[in-house]
Amino acid sequence: MFKHIKIILMILSVIFITSCSHKENKEVLEKKYIPVETSFSKKITISNQITVNGKVYPCKEVMILPKIVGKVVNINVEVGDNIKKGDILFEQDKSDIKKQVTKAKTALNTASTNLSKATEQVENAKQTLKRSKELYEEGALSKSQYEQTELLASDNNIKTVQASVDQARAVYEQALDTLKKVTVKAPIDGKIAGINVEVGEYATTAQPAMTIVDDKSVFVQIDVTEDIVNQMYKDKEILLTIKAASIKNFKAKIFSISPAPDKRTQLYPVKIQLDNKESKMRVGMFVSVMLNIDVKEGVIAVPSEVVVKESDRDVVYTIVDNKAKLNEVELGLDNGVNVEIKSGLKIDEQIIVKGQNFVQDGSIIKVVRGDE
Repeated sequence: MFKHIKIILMILSVIFITSCSHKENKEVLEKKYIPVETSFSKKITISNQITVNGKVYPCKEVMILPKIVGKVVNINVEVGDNIKKGDILFEQDKSDIKKQVTKAKTALNTASTNLSKATEQVENAKQTLKRSKELYEEGALSKSQYEQTELLASDNNIKTVQASVDQARAVYEQALDTLKKVTVKAPIDGKIAGINVEVGEYATTAQPAMTIVDDKSVFVQIDVTEDIVNQMYKDKEILLTIKAASIKNFKAKIFSISPAPDKRTQLYPVKIQLDNKESKMRVGMFVSVMLNIDVKEGVIAVPSEVVVKESDRDVVYTIVDNKAKLNEVELGLDNGVNVEIKSGLKIDEQIIVKGQNFVQDGSIIKVVRGDE
């Protein structure tokens, strides 16, 4: 009886020891797993981004130059006013010009009266010439008298007076045109951006009196270097930010690229045209433009931090049969976020994106987050 109890106790001891040993081995194995996060390699478009500063300009800007020199007697607008084409901007003194118009009109009337008289005289002389010719042929009129009558009947007398009328009319029309010029009107729709004259001052033909801008349509100009300009093209999409107008990451397109650099800066002007119907963007505001350069489409890429440097090698770890596999890769463009993999990795391979610095080739891993 006692012998049987001893045997049972020995069997239980063996079972207990075996159970503890199995548990300890399991714990050891679990400790050998390295937790990681994963994703999959895929093809994307990768590029570098740079920011270039620019400025808002109006698509239309007109300097108002008076057509004559004259004293300003009336200004009808103020800076900031919206105006329409044909609106009167300001007027110059017209008193002297009115006198010139009156004088020219009088001269034209006199010349017209003289033309009427000369025409009548010539017509009468032509009637007299017929009778004088008969008398001359009969010998009753001398040759000199007949020739004198011919001169009086000549149409050249009318032409001479007509030339005087034409000249007087030209002077009169010029005076009327000058009178119209004292009233300066807006050549376009827009907004008054500047006024450089005051009532009582003389407006000249050499100095702009006012400036009008059409700010319903504006453009942003940036200047780029020669190593970037060839990556710019019409309709290329960009993102712009105008802090003063509370505009952030606004999508727009390049409108034009200058084929030649600015002689002063040696930079290439690039224009981005914008609709500004709400007038949020004001002329002169500063703009930050984000450009994508070195664009590569449809290339295999991974997050930049996925790549591990090992003994002067660039390495990406993938997962095969729950083990880490070392893949030596050749890198291409790295924009700080993603890096191009030129070789050493295929599309849709499961890559370790977190924990890669703690694994080695063949390490047993366990995916705790990410794509499995």
